[in-house]
Amino acid sequence: MAKTYKYEHFIPQYYNITTSCIENYAMGVLGIDSEDILFSASKVFFAYGLGNALLYSLGTGASAVLLPDRPLPETVFETIQKYGVTVFFGIPTLYANMLRVENVEDKYDLSSLRICTSAGEALPQDVFNEW
Repeated sequence: MAKTYKYEHFIPQYYNITTSCIENYAMGVLGIDSEDILFSASKVFFAYGLGNALLYSLGTGASAVLLPDRPLPETVFETIQKYGVTVFFGIPTLYANMLRVENVEDKYDLSSLRICTSAGEALPQDVFNEW
């Protein structure tokens, strides 16, 4: 059976997005502000990428880097270096693949990064420790 909703039901949902996603997590936990440069390996058509690249940047005033290419490890490192990314949003599989790239410290300047997050699947302890 189909239901119809009055318009006022959607106002609290928007409020919940701004409060729980932006204020409580992006700003409260990650400390994102207008000085940050965000980069999400997940594209904006995924919920993870939508929040990271679009909602967080709009809600905090931060800049967002959008990568049209497939996020291969070398491409991700190059993007972080080129744009001075401060907050990187990845997934465990990508982090594991990035750890396989040889001589990362010699090839790329990642000193702009202040925080990296992971979601989408469980992050293995060994990947966390090595990262």
